[in-house]
Amino acid sequence: MAAACQSRKGFTLIELLVVIAIIAILASLLLPALSRAKETAQKGRCASNIRQLTLATTLYLTDFEDKFPGVYDATVGSGRDSGTNGWIFFAQLGKPARFDPRRGTLFPYASSPGVFICPTDRANSGNSYAINARLSHDTEIKGFHAGLSATALRSPAATFLFLEEAAPDALGSTNDSYFDPRNDRATGRHGAGGNFGFCDGHLQWYRTNLIKFPDQDGAARYEI
Repeated sequence: MAAACQSRKGFTLIELLVVIAIIAILASLLLPALSRAKETAQKGRCASNIRQLTLATTLYLTDFEDKFPGVYDATVGSGRDSGTNGWIFFAQLGKPARFDPRRGTLFPYASSPGVFICPTDRANSGNSYAINARLSHDTEIKGFHAGLSATALRSPAATFLFLEEAAPDALGSTNDSYFDPRNDRATGRHGAGGNFGFCDGHLQWYRTNLIKFPDQDGAARYEI
């Protein structure tokens, strides 16, 4: 009877160490998988954003005589005194630059400011994406590039519209929402690559170093 009343022994030190070791092994196996799942989800959200921006551009084209939206480059910023605006409002030069999607020409066709921000972008600038500079031309307004006509495209399915720019002076994000292949590079924030939206509406992921242009320094070419 006395033996039955004795209290049960707890875990020994060796048993606790074995349990801790098993938990550590399981964690080492699960954490990379969870990290990959998170990155896949972020990549998918980013792709959804670019899809919405390409759709917004399609709607914009129907309202503006098939002309692509314009854009300001980093030489001047917003152009708030010119009376002309770009696809996104360039609010302030800096490192990073600041953008206000609500004041851009594409915002009426987009669902929310969140559409303009990649979930992995840490620049906190209000915008993560850049439009293809080869879809616009210089104007008399300093820094402003007016959109070309969509009829000028030879191959919409091979012509990117939006991508994730990684300017070195903007914490890895876009510095002016304007991608010129002679000066800029694409991001590698999604597994050493990024999402690209094309003028025909489809999306594709590319490794950063695979993006080449047929004539970077000569005539205005659009295709990758």
